[in-house]
Amino acid sequence: MTLDRESVYRASLALLWTFCGAITMATFFFVSFFPEYSPFAVGEIGFSILFLPITVSFVVGLLANEFDVPVMVLISILLVIISVAIAFLAVYSPQISGIVVDAGDLPSTDEQRMSMVFSSLFIMPLTLIGTVLGKAVGAVVLPSEEELMERRWLVERTREWHAALAKRDEDPEEPKSRPES
Repeated sequence: MTLDRESVYRASLALLWTFCGAITMATFFFVSFFPEYSPFAVGEIGFSILFLPITVSFVVGLLANEFDVPVMVLISILLVIISVAIAFLAVYSPQISGIVVDAGDLPSTDEQRMSMVFSSLFIMPLTLIGTVLGKAVGAVVLPSEEELMERRWLVERTREWHAALAKRDEDPEEPKSRPES
């Protein structure tokens, strides 16, 4: 498999969209579980667990619709891994940096951290559904250049076919008589 400039560009753009989506998901995920550390309120935790992964992954799937479904699955897996990693780094950054030695001394409670760990398990299937739905809608609404070229070619071939059928109907060949024996 050769790597041309266009495929590298498309892959890097998909990674950029994945990373931006992961930052968005991680931010809302962290803010909903730790509202005391946020300048804005998200509201219910269910928003970040149910609605946000589907919405963000739908947008990422819409933007990366030129890729096949297996690549979209990989994008959704990367989206989940990066967003959960960013959220956990935000929670445990005082302990990682050495400011807090024991996890019990963190400003967040064990219950908050465990509910965040448990809730991160629900993000994967929702993200996968959103990404594939985004790809499906994007294929209809925003078709890729290859699909547009294929559609034009099919339209052209269909017109040629119809023209050949119309010409055949206009000039029907005379039925050949059977030789009598």
